[in-house]
Parts: sequence; structure tokens; C-alpha cells
Amino acid sequence: MRFKKVEIYVLTVLLAAVAAFFGIRDSENHALFFFVIEDTFEGTEEKVQIYDQGSGNYCVFLPSYANLDTMKIRTNRKLFFDEMPMRYGMLCNNIELGKKYQLSGKGYSGSIIFIKSENLPTLYVDTVSGNENYIHQQKDHKESGNMRLYTSDGALNYRGVVESIKMHRNNTSESDKKPYSLKLKAEGDLLGMGKAKKWVLLSNQFDVTQLRNKIVFDFAQDFGLDFTPKSQWVDVYLNGKYAGLYLLCEKNEVHPERVTLGKDGGALVSMELEYRLINQNLPYIVTEMGAPLRIHYSTMEDDKLKKIWQSAENAIRNEKGIDPETGKHWSELIDLDSWARKYLIEEIFGNIDGGRVSQFFYVDGSDSTGKIYAGPVWDYDLTMGNITWYENPVSNMLYVNCPYDFFGSPWYNKLCEDEQFFEYVVEIYQEEFLPLLDELLDRQLSEYTRYISQGVRMNQLRWKTDVWHNKDVLSETQKIEPYLVNRIHFLNNLWIKKQEKIMVSTFIEYRWQNYLLSPGDCLHKLPDYPNGSWYVKDTEVMFDFEQQIYQDVQLEWIADKTAVK
Repeated sequence: MRFKKVEIYVLTVLLAAVAAFFGIRDSENHALFFFVIEDTFEGTEEKVQIYDQGSGNYCVFLPSYANLDTMKIRTNRKLFFDEMPMRYGMLCNNIELGKKYQLSGKGYSGSIIFIKSENLPTLYVDTVSGNENYIHQQKDHKESGNMRLYTSDGALNYRGVVESIKMHRNNTSESDKKPYSLKLKAEGDLLGMGKAKKWVLLSNQFDVTQLRNKIVFDFAQDFGLDFTPKSQWVDVYLNGKYAGLYLLCEKNEVHPERVTLGKDGGALVSMELEYRLINQNLPYIVTEMGAPLRIHYSTMEDDKLKKIWQSAENAIRNEKGIDPETGKHWSELIDLDSWARKYLIEEIFGNIDGGRVSQFFYVDGSDSTGKIYAGPVWDYDLTMGNITWYENPVSNMLYVNCPYDFFGSPWYNKLCEDEQFFEYVVEIYQEEFLPLLDELLDRQLSEYTRYISQGVRMNQLRWKTDVWHNKDVLSETQKIEPYLVNRIHFLNNLWIKKQEKIMVSTFIEYRWQNYLLSPGDCLHKLPDYPNGSWYVKDTEVMFDFEQQIYQDVQLEWIADKTAVK
């Protein structure tokens, strides 16, 4: 691979026609600066607009491969950084990264700061319209364009036509920083992740640390879960504007480089919330337990697919583990190893969606057993204590092994009551999962954090007004390690030492959560919602958080009620 000689310029554009060409209105950003990255081998350029923070403050987000020694100023106006005149063609080697300069000149008054990323590849997407307005209006709006991807040292990794870019279908599309789905016109091997047309840019907007999805994806791959999506952090620029730090990853799809299934009798499904499937008009089936399964791919009729799933569900939920209709045991209908590994991923990392959202399963048509396999993994921004309605992360909960409600799984709760399944879970937890967790805590977590630290800083500055980012990055990152340490301690006592536990179940509106305490422990605290209190369920007794608990108890949040003791 050839390395490209790179020159970076700051360009001030005066002509309205030029501004319109780049899709930028002067009223939105009256200081039209661009970095122009010139590829002297192939003659391509990258134009990167500065970010207007408002009140005359501007931020220049530079990619990792930017070199101030070769950056030049291009402007047709007389500008000053502090008292330094900025002339056309002037080198920027005297500019200091991170220093706030006073920006002045005709039509300008404010400050400007230069910040450069580190370690990360850079992905540029330019849409035909020159802006993102259309694709941000609705999830099904898509637009074509062009894309280039550079490694951290500036080597061109990929350049090609984007057949479509649109918002990715998940909750984060409702936040300011959007996730995106990319479909390339021709298959591309992006950063060595394998050739394919479809790719996903996860915004990780609910995870201010930007770590959790990547941690779990890599962990699941090391843990032996087949078809785990590969992923790489990238800095993204849309139509010349810095869009933030994203996780570029493979899409969970049936494809020779991804989920490979036999041509006949294969299917890829995911458990989702039914109202979302209805609203988005997506194909799905529903089991008798009410579990909606979105059909991503299937070579069989819906009735046959539903029959396969219903047989497995019947066996899982039967006291003897046998489907009464077929006479088959659950171990003949589902793959024990993949289901156990997937359960451990969801439970140990504390995935609040682990029971019913983004839960993938597949049937391999080339597998003569016809078993259902669990995986691939997907969607882990709300894990490891990152629960938006909690002040402090809670480690003494079972997130998936609980009754089928807002959190619990319709299948894992029953499987964990089965001796064969549970013993296998504990066996691979001790022999495989714990050593990998030790490696994560001893080395990998700190390496991940250092690797993206500058990219996270840039992302935070770009999206500091987003409601989900009113958190301190450092303090949120520092919560991950103690959460996992406490989680391991809790599960070791529960699974290996088999210590007796008291179940405290809490209910508010539609949501159950289960806490496990040692006999005599106090609960101390629960989320404090406005205008109400926690009561012992089906009584009028307000719960005393300082009392010692010796038996299972259910609590419910009731608004504006006076306690009767």
C-alpha cells in the first residue's frame, strides 16, 4: 500500500456559489474555513469545515494524519490569529494545537482552537445534496454519494461510490448524533474487515465513553461466538463537517464474509420490540410466549420458521425440557454452546436489553440437526452500569435470567433452571470467561481507553450540547472497571460458591428489576423518581431502605401516596 503525501489547508470561501456547492449556507456559518487535504499521487482532495460552537467560537477538528508543518492558509480576507496575520498560502507550522487564538478580521470576531485526533482512521462521506438534511428527516430517507477511508497515517484504504447512506434503525437515531447505515456500490474491504457492501456507523451516543460496544464485540470474538461483527473506531466527516467518533462495523447479515448459512433451510432473526417492527413495517413472526422475531433472512416459509421456533420454546419452557408435540428435548432443538456463551455475554456485561432487544439467532441450512444457534452479538451501549435512569451502576442484578417482562428473556430464565444448561454455563464461565475478563481488566480496558482518548475528547467537544453527554467522560470511564470487578464478585458467589440470596423485585410502570442480596443485607437505595415513594407490593407499607432483609420481597413505585404503617 502506498503512503500518500498530504498537505492540509485552511480555506476561507467568499463566493456564495462556492458555498452552495459545498452545501453550506453563509447564515449558518459565516466563517467558511476548510481543510483541504491534497493527495499528490492521485490528485484527490478532502475538504473539512470548521465547527461553529456559537458566540464566535470555532473549533478545528483535524484528522489523525494531519500535519501542521504542511498545512497552509488559503483566504481572500485579511485575518488574524491573535496578532499573527494569516495570508494566502501561509504555512501553519507556528500554530499550536489546543491553544485558543483570538480570531479577528473583516467580518470575524471570536476565538478559534485547533484539535487533532490520534491513532484513528478517518472516513469521509459526501452526499449528492451536500448536506445531511434529507437523510435526517426520516429513517427511510437515503441518499447516494462518495466515500474515502484513510488509515491513521494517511494511507488511502478505500475510495468508492456510496449507493446509499441513511440513519440506522435504532433508538440513537432520535439523538442529535445520528447512527448511519452505508451501502457501497461495490464491495469494499474496509480496514481489513472483509469485503462487503453493507456497513454500519454506530454513534455510541448513549455511551459517553465510546467503549462498550467495542469491548463486547472484541470479547465475544475471543470467547468463540461465531459471526461476531468486526469493528474499528473511526473519525467521521460528513460533507466536510466533523461528525464525531464512530464505530465502523460489519452488519449482521447473511453474507459470505459474515453470517454464512446453507442455501436451503437457513434463517437469521432477531428479537425486537413489536411496536418498532410494526412502525417500520418489518417482517416478523411471534411465538406463543409473545416473543417477536424480526426476519432478516429466511429461505423457508414463515409458518415453517415459526414451527421451528415454537418447538424450541415449548421444550425450553416444559418442566421436563421436552416439546410435547415433537417429543424432542431442548438440547436437540437449540445449540447448547452458542446459547450458553451468548447468555454469559448478556448477563455478565449487564445488558439491560439482553432479554428482548437486538438478540440475534440463526438456523444454518447446512446443519443437518436443524438446531437454532444464538448470535451474532449486537448493541451493547447500555451495559456495564451505563443505565441512564440510575445514578450509580448496580452490579447485584440478574439482567437476563429473570421472568419475561420488560427486561427478562422468554427462554433464558427457564434454561437457567435446567441443570444441564446451568452447569455448562458455570463450567465455561470458570474455564474461559473469567480468564478473558482478567485480561480485559488487567490490560485491554486501559489500552482501549488510551487509544481513543483524543478521539473521545474531540467527540465530546463536538456534541457537548447533546442531552446524553451531560456527563464527565473520565468519571464515566472509571466506572467500568469497578462495575466489572463487583459483577464478577457477585456472580462468583452466586454461581460458584452458591451462596444463598434474597430476591428483591422492584416494579415501576411496565418494568421489573431483580436485585439479589445476602440474607441480612440492606437495599439502601433505589432510583428516586419524582412525586412518589417505594412501597411493599400489594400493601400500603412504605419500604424502609435501612431494614435488614431475610426473605424475598417485591416493591413497587407509587406516585403521591401517603404511607400507612
